[in-house]
Formats: sequence, C-alpha cells, structure tokens
Amino acid sequence: MKTINKLFCMMAVGLAIVQFSGCGASEESIPGDKLHLEELAFSLRNHLEHGPITSVDTAVAKPDTVPTDPNKVVPLEDANAPKNRSDLESMRTVVKIFYGSKNAGITLPGFGTKLQKDESSLNVYYIETKVVIKDKDSLVYGIGYSVHYLFKKLQKGIDIKDFPNVAASAQLNSNKTQVSYTIQTYGIHGLILGKFFDPTGDSNFNVEGFGAMKSSIKGIHTTIMDETLSKLVKYTPTQIKFVRPYDLEQAK
Repeated sequence: MKTINKLFCMMAVGLAIVQFSGCGASEESIPGDKLHLEELAFSLRNHLEHGPITSVDTAVAKPDTVPTDPNKVVPLEDANAPKNRSDLESMRTVVKIFYGSKNAGITLPGFGTKLQKDESSLNVYYIETKVVIKDKDSLVYGIGYSVHYLFKKLQKGIDIKDFPNVAASAQLNSNKTQVSYTIQTYGIHGLILGKFFDPTGDSNFNVEGFGAMKSSIKGIHTTIMDETLSKLVKYTPTQIKFVRPYDLEQAK
C-alpha cells in the first residue's frame, strides 16, 4: 500500500509540474468561500469510494443551529437508545457544507476552530444511525466515520473536483492553495483501526496528505464493512454531533 501511494504521489506531482509550467502572472487564488463545494461533494464517490452522495446540506449551516459547545454529549438514559450496531439503520452518506459568508464564527466539525469569512468547509459523514429523543430534543446516535475539509484558498485554474491536482497545487504552490483535512470515527474501537490514523490531528491536503487520507478511508471502510474484519471492532453507538435528524431524512 505504501509503495502504491508513493507511486501515485510521484505521478500527481509530475502531472502538476507539466500543467503549472505555463502559468504566469495569472496564478491567483480563489478564496475558500468562493468555491463550489456542492460540485465536489457529488464527485467524491469517484475519488474516495464513499459511494453515492445522497444528502448535501448547505441551508442550515448557521451559528444558532450548531451546538455552542461542540464537545458536549448528551448522556442517554432512554431504554430505546442504541446499544450496539444491530440497533442501527443501514449506512448512508451525509454531507454538510459551511461557507464563511453565511456561517463565519461557527465551530468547525473535525477541527474545533472557528470558520473565517473567507473559508469554506466540506464535511462528509458515512454513518449507521438511530434518532433518539432526549429531553424533547432529537439526537442522532450511531457509528461510522467522517472526513472534514477546510478550504482557505485554491489556485486559480485548478478544478476543485480533481483531488490529485488540488493536492499537487498545495504541494508546489502552498502560498496559493491551502487545504486541510481531518478524519474522525464514531463508536468504533479496536487495535486494527489504529494504523489508519495520524496522531498529529489535522493534516495538510498536499500530495502526501492526499495519499495518506485515501489509504485511511479505504482501511476504515473496509474494516467495518468486511464480514471478517468487522468482528475485530467493538461498536458503541455515540452521539454524532452536527448531524441532525433532517439530514438523515434527506439522505434516504
């Protein structure tokens, strides 16, 4: 796997050098807030093996709709709360998009930092869930994983849907393309999953980061979906913050 990733990274950089060699003064950056993340969301199935994107939500991303304390988890005492994986519905993909022009100041999922006015954030959740009513509030509990992207700026002329070129631009022109990512899991535990995570937290979305991200996503997804490997994982449904019941309805 490491050899394949290195070859892939070398090819991406080589392609980028050819493409960028003719660029001159027109090399400018597009602020993250001006990018069209909806297009990227629907193309992710081709890059990251998430499967079809069935829910893209940009309308509800307002500061007052996001928990003021993103680390707060409501304890469950409901007898109907999910106790294990068999209590959950099948997997689905939910996408949450935040634009700085509308949502500046919110605490970003996956990063814990505040969204700036000239930034945007794409958050992809691949989850098995159950909606639980607690104190008149509807909460989403489940298991799975998510990938979070923070776009500060993108070099002009780069197709945001072309992840290898985005990564190559971040590698060769880091002053013009700045993208970060994080990966999180929910309610899945096991030594077999440890090798898929970088203990440093959020990472730069450059060539090396792109290769590492793809490897991690494939490893996590394969582990929890494989009939044999999934038995090595412990499943404890937990609250999936930032995902609301109406997101799941859209994803059906």
